[in-house]
Amino acid sequence: MRIIQICIIFLMISFNAEAQQNKRFTEKQKKEIANQFQEYFETLNLTPDQKSKYLEINKSFKSQIELINNSGLDKKQKIKELKEIQDNKNAKILNVLNDEQYKLYVDYQQKRRENMLANNDGEFAEYIKRLNLSEDQKEPFAEISKRYAIQLKDLKNSGKSRYSKYKEYKNIERNKLSEMKVLLSKEQLKVYKELQEEVKKKLKEKRKS
Repeated sequence: MRIIQICIIFLMISFNAEAQQNKRFTEKQKKEIANQFQEYFETLNLTPDQKSKYLEINKSFKSQIELINNSGLDKKQKIKELKEIQDNKNAKILNVLNDEQYKLYVDYQQKRRENMLANNDGEFAEYIKRLNLSEDQKEPFAEISKRYAIQLKDLKNSGKSRYSKYKEYKNIERNKLSEMKVLLSKEQLKVYKELQEEVKKKLKEKRKS
C-alpha cells in the first residue's frame, strides 16, 4: 500500500515500534531511529505513570496521522492537518511532562530537524534555494532525500550483481519520485527533475575522468 510521507517528521519522533513497522525505512535506518529515540526516552526519566500516558498519546496521534495519510485531502490540506495534529500532541505532552522534561522533548524535536537539514557540502542548500521550498516543505524534503541517499549508499556497497543493483536502483528512484510528487508543486517537481538530470550528468562526467 502506498504510504504518503509528508508527515515523516512527525512519524520519526514517535516511539520505537512505529519505526520498526515502517516498511519505507531500511533495517539500518530503523535501528538508528530506534536507538536515538531510546536514548532520548531514557533521558526524560519518566515515572511509570508518565511513561504510560506518553506512549498512549503517541499511539493516539499515530492513528490520526495514518488517517490523514490515507485520506483524499490535497497536499496543502494534509500539511495543515498534520501541523494541527502536532500542535495538539505538544499540548497533551505538556500536560504530562514537567518543565524540564518538556524542554528535553522540544530540544529533541529541534535536534531531529537540524540533523535532517544539515548538509556539509552545501548541495542540499542549493536544492532548497532552486526549488523555492516553503518552510513546511523543507523538513520533509530533507528527510526523503536523506533516507533515499542512505538506501543508495547501502545498495552501492552491497555484494549484489550489477544487474540486481540496477533493478533496485530504478525501484528506489521510482519510490523517491512518487514521494516528491506528493510533496512538491508541479513547478517545483519540474525543477527537481532538472536537478536530478544535472546530478546524473555530473556523475557520468566524474566516471569518465
